[in-house]
Amino acid sequence: MTAPRASALGMLCVFVAGCISVRDEPRLVVTPWPPSDKAATKTVAITVRGTQSFNGQETTPDAALVSRWQEAVLTAFHDAALFADFAPPGSAADYQVEVTVTNHSEINYAALALSSATATLVPAAAHDGYLVETRVRDARGNVVGTSRRSAGVTTWLEAFLLFVMPAAFPGTVATAVVADCTRATLSELHAQRVW
Repeated sequence: MTAPRASALGMLCVFVAGCISVRDEPRLVVTPWPPSDKAATKTVAITVRGTQSFNGQETTPDAALVSRWQEAVLTAFHDAALFADFAPPGSAADYQVEVTVTNHSEINYAALALSSATATLVPAAAHDGYLVETRVRDARGNVVGTSRRSAGVTTWLEAFLLFVMPAAFPGTVATAVVADCTRATLSELHAQRVW
């Protein structure tokens, strides 16, 4: 095979390879949602932080990734309809809420190398575990409630998954998992009568 043909074949393999993400367990469905039908009267200030580890090593998460997590968390808080107003982080409010999203990523480099060597005909997988911790403080700074929810996502890299990528794009699935975990923590804290 000539070099141009080999190069063209290699490029074709790269373009037909796709990756999808799937949840490791059934979706966390929170019912009822929103958790309360009473009129909201309290204010909240929300701070969202992101942490990440990669194969056991702490890393700094990408700013775009943390921004997607923040958007998912804030959307869940707004959709919950539990608060009359949202104050900027650190501002005076009835509740100071700290939401920490932690991502633990694991990938097997040997499997990835094998997958790459076979032009992704042999699949490779990576696992991401997400933990959302919501800690609530009252206006005086006392912790009045904490809730944690976790969920896992497996991302597959394999030839021809390109065709299903729009339905299971990795970033979209991960952001949905963070949103679901946030809704679950909000519902649990509401059930505990924190707010």
